[in-house]
Order: sequence, then structure tokens, then C-alpha cells
Amino acid sequence: MTFLSPWLLAGLVGVLIPPIIHLLLRRKPKRVIFPTLHFILTSHKKTSRRFRLRQILLMLTRCLLLGLLAFAIARPLMVSEDQSGVDAVDGGTVFIVLDTSYPMQYRLDDDSLLMRAKMMASNLVGRANTQYGLIIAEPKPKLALSKLSADAGKLRDSIDEIKAGLHGRNLSAALSLAYSMAAESSQEQQNSVVVLSTPAGLRDLARPPAVNAQIKLVPIDVSEGRELPNRAVLDVSMRAAPEMGAGHWELATRIVNHSEEATKKLPIWLEIDGRNVVNGLVDIPANGEARKIFYVALDQQQTGQAEIRIGDDALNIDNRYPFWMVPAEPIRVLAVNGGPNANPYKDELYYVQKAIEPALAAGARISMKSLGLDRLEKIDLALYDVVLLANVEKVTASFGRKLAVHVKQGGGLFISCGERINTTEINQNLGPLLPRTIRSKKVAGDAASSREGRDRRVAHLKLFNRKHPIIDNFTSPETTSLALAKIETFMLLDPSPNAGGDVIMSLDNGAPFLIGRSIDKGRVVLMTTTIDRDWNDLVIRPHFLPLLVHTLRYLAKTRTTQSKPYKVGQLATVPAMVTGSGRIKLPNGERVDLRPSQEDVDIRFSDTQQVGHYSLDPMDKANKVAPAFSVHLDTLYAKLNGQNSMVGEGNDSGPTPASLSSTRELWHYALLLLFAMLGSEAWLLYRLRVKGRAGTA
Repeated sequence: MTFLSPWLLAGLVGVLIPPIIHLLLRRKPKRVIFPTLHFILTSHKKTSRRFRLRQILLMLTRCLLLGLLAFAIARPLMVSEDQSGVDAVDGGTVFIVLDTSYPMQYRLDDDSLLMRAKMMASNLVGRANTQYGLIIAEPKPKLALSKLSADAGKLRDSIDEIKAGLHGRNLSAALSLAYSMAAESSQEQQNSVVVLSTPAGLRDLARPPAVNAQIKLVPIDVSEGRELPNRAVLDVSMRAAPEMGAGHWELATRIVNHSEEATKKLPIWLEIDGRNVVNGLVDIPANGEARKIFYVALDQQQTGQAEIRIGDDALNIDNRYPFWMVPAEPIRVLAVNGGPNANPYKDELYYVQKAIEPALAAGARISMKSLGLDRLEKIDLALYDVVLLANVEKVTASFGRKLAVHVKQGGGLFISCGERINTTEINQNLGPLLPRTIRSKKVAGDAASSREGRDRRVAHLKLFNRKHPIIDNFTSPETTSLALAKIETFMLLDPSPNAGGDVIMSLDNGAPFLIGRSIDKGRVVLMTTTIDRDWNDLVIRPHFLPLLVHTLRYLAKTRTTQSKPYKVGQLATVPAMVTGSGRIKLPNGERVDLRPSQEDVDIRFSDTQQVGHYSLDPMDKANKVAPAFSVHLDTLYAKLNGQNSMVGEGNDSGPTPASLSSTRELWHYALLLLFAMLGSEAWLLYRLRVKGRAGTA
């Protein structure tokens, strides 16, 4: 029995009130020797005993009344615990669901939780007239032995072969399999589904279907109620830190403490290529998180297999977080200034130059050389990754041919329009490179637009191609300052359906704003407006900087500062720009061939069952091994205890193991008995008054 409000039982002290009142108000008879009354006392002796008994009954009734009142206010519950563990299984068909997720590697008393679960499962099999189904809760649950079996020897052998994986818990799918198989078995006997997992794994288990009353769910905590404190590294983020000096990077990592006790001075360190680079200590509150920041200086060409690690605990596998430390490759840009101006604010490249300063490039090291039209013929384009033509008035046929060779060999070309551009000449000399033919200038707005109604004379960026690599870097481009940019003038392009090119961004009137195209090994991007303030105010918007950086990275085919991390079992994407024809080297040293279905198409890689660093191992030995991506554990399952959910964790509303016990509230019955006692007291008082009146009469 338990109480919802146990402190209210203090009201039971009221039981003492009636005896105290009776003792204080008790009348002691004065003994008088009067012979004439002896006969009367003798005749009323029997009546006095009855009167005393009624007084005692009235006092007890009042005591019970007050006691029941305090009892009812405390809201008592009668908890009828269901049988649990092995004792709850009694013949029939028994389905054993064994959790094999990585938290089962937790060490408790020199044994892993998985070992304890296997021992419990082994003790469960071998009963007479009982069939067993051993379900292994892997990412795709499966039935051991492929069928039900009563052979204890084979079952125990299968149990001994089970190993914990690196995946998270998948008990819901395993339970669904168990329930479906239990529903297909005999309905005449009890079927049990035994789940062996951690307290956190047993939370919110799905109950058996209501239509199958013969299925009994038996959750078993393999820790047997013990506390399972655990710490884990949640994630790592990396950014350039120019304020610390050239070549410095900031690494911010989050660590969680799933424990009722705070952790003080936990060792934490960064390793690169197995070498300890920097150390530190971190304090983590109970059932909370902490953030640790490291600053590290890297050479521009240094690429390393990095890992954040923390001090050991009972589950060491989640104490490390692997990632690639890949400083952004430098991008060499040749900018052709089509509108030079003595006033720097009116120069065509003024905002571009300010945007790509090292301190503002957000980790993308960009070097830019600006040239005039008169020096283009003698320049060696092979020295540059991207050529930027900013509102260039004249492009000769010879320079157009040089650009074509540059792009086909893997270079990038970025073209921005403007007042100076000669559409006839640029279409003729750069036609094979343009994503679409450039037609004419267009002023935003309709025929009714005027200087008094300037809000009708601007267009806005509205449509974003989320599948394009440039836009993929923005979580929600529609909510960025790009959507607020005012475009007053732009160039119209060939509108025919087969005009070609991939539209990256469009205006609200449907006209393309940023359009790209791949040519052999290179890429071309065309912006239909200026890259200064003449035709728009995009260049003064905060998100112009990341747009420019991502566009240059896309054209130069460079990777971001940190390769994207994936969780175990998650489908990884290998960019087409880094694959070519090669192989992926797994953390254990094995190699898997990569053969793109077509050129310039990203590859989806599914063999991510190992934690660590995955690298690109090219077929051509002349090319060096390049980082591909990293894989880490899903730390959502790092919490093993079943209570005190962390902030931000999901709280499902399904049944918990505690709700599998039957409970009955008793306060309703206490109130009914209370009312009965009130009636009894009224009846006793009535009887006493009636007797009293009869005696006086």
C-alpha cells in the first residue's frame, strides 16, 4: 500500500481528541451513604453498564470517524505488483527480446549488462512444455534459429553467440515482431514476451495489443535496480578563430553527465592522428551538460584524424567523438574588374574584396587578385581556381577560348552582370560556357511603377533550390536576409524550356537570379544582377558573405572546414567533387569500391556500422588519401537510468514499467465508511437521548 499524500496522515492525531474530551469532561460521582438509595442503585446496576457501553461505542465511533477522514485525505493506493522476472513466466510460448545496443556494454560488477542479460535469458530457457523464441533487438530485429524452439541447448548456444553492437536501442521494432508472432501462436495458453534491457530501455514499452489478452509483457531490468551513471561526448563544432592568430581554430565540444552526482575536473583532451595535442578539465553538473572550448593552431596543409576524448567510466565507448580536422583549402580567385572606380565605394569589386578578407571569410581562406581588361590576354588561368567576371564590358574570342579550356580542365567561372555588359559579345564569345543565353536588362516592377511607389519597383529572392550544394549550406534560406534583399534591375535569360542550366535562386517574378552549369570537370555560375550596389542591396545583407563563400567553394570544388559527421547506421553522402573513381577506407582498414552511376552525382554510402574515420582511397596512387566523413555513436541512448529525463529529451506518453502494475485507489472506500460512521454516531446519539428521556419520565 502506498499514499499519494503521505504527510496528510498526520491528521490521525485527531483520533486522540475524543478520549481527551471524555477524560476532561468526565463527571466523578460523589459517594453518599444513603440506605434508601441502595435498592435503587442495585436495580439500575444493569442499566448503568449498558449506558457505559454505549458511551464507549460512541467514543470509538468518533475516533474511527476522524481516522477515516485523515485516511481518505491522504488518498491511499493499493498497489498489486505483477509478477516480474523469471517467476512471471509460466509455460506456454515465451519470446525473449534481448537488447544488443551499445549501452549494453556498460560494465557493472566486472560484467557487462549484456552478459547479465544473457545469463538471465539462459536461466529462463529449459522449462517443460515451453517453446521459446529468441528475438535479437538489432537495427533489423531477427529471430534466432529462424523459428520457435524448445531445445534448451541450441537456445543457450545462440544466446552465447550474441554480441553488443554500436547501434542504438530498437526495442519497439523487436516488440512488434514478438507481438505478431505471439498472436499467431496458440490462443489457449499464456504467451509471455520477456524484454531484457536497461531501465531507460524499459521505459515506454508498448503494451500488447488489446485484442490479444493471452500475451503478457514481462520487462526485466538487467541492472536489477542499480544506478547506472554515465558520461558521454555529445558533439564537436569547429570554426576559424582569427582573433587568436593566423591558422588558429576553435573547437567547442559538449559533454553530458547522466548521474545524480556532479562530476568535478573530468579530464578531456584532443588527439590528432593519435597524438595528444591539448588537454583540459571540465566540471559537469548532475544530470546536466557542460561545454569545453579548445584553441588549436594548424598548418594550412594539415589534415588529421581528430578525436575528443574524456576520462574513463563504466561505458567507455561513448567517451570519444571522432571527426576530421580539415582546414579549408585555399581558393585562388582571379577577379576581372569591369567597373573600376577611384571612389572605392563605387568600385565593382569593393564589397567582394571586403567580404573575402581572411578575418571575415568564416574559415574559407580566399586569396583574390584583381586585374583590368587590358591584362587578361597574358594571364595564366591555371594558377587560379575561380575566374570572376564582374560586369565585364568586353570579352575577346581568344580569352573566351582560354576560359573554355580552364573550365573544362576543372576550373570555375563566376559571371556577374551589370550596366556595362555587352550581351551580344558575351553570348558570342562565352556562349558555350553560359548556363543560358543572356537577353536584355529588366527593371523590376510593372508598368504602373513610379518613383513615388518604389516598393513596387523591387523584386525579392523567393525560390531556393534546396537540392543544390550552394543552398544546401543554409538551413532555412527563406528566413535569411537573402529573402529581404531588394533587386531593382536584373538581366533576363532565355526562357525556353530546353535552355539548360540549374536554377539555384529565383526572384518572386520567376526570373532566374543565380543559375549554374557543369561543363566537363568545371563549373559555371551566372548572377543576373550586379555584385555591387548599382542594381541591388544584396551585397550589404549579412548572408551575402556565406552566399559568396559557398559559391566560390562550389566553383573551386573545395570541402568545408569540417567533414559532416554521421551516426552509426546513417546513410552518408560522399560529394561527387571528391569521389571520382576510388574506394572508401573503413575505420578497420577494409576498402569498399565507389563507382558513381554518373558523373557529378553524389554517392550514397550505407556501410556506416563502424565508429571512426572514413577516408577516400583513390585508385590512382598519385593522388593522396582524402577525408570523406566520420561516424559516431548516437548519444541519445547514452542515458541508461530510467528517471530524471534531461532537458530536450523526448518524453513519450506510452506505458512505463511501473504502469504495468495494477493499482487501486482506496480513498473512495474510506469516504464511504466515513459516511457510515457518521450515520452510526447519529443513531447512537439518538438512542441515548431516547433512553435519557424515558428515564426522566
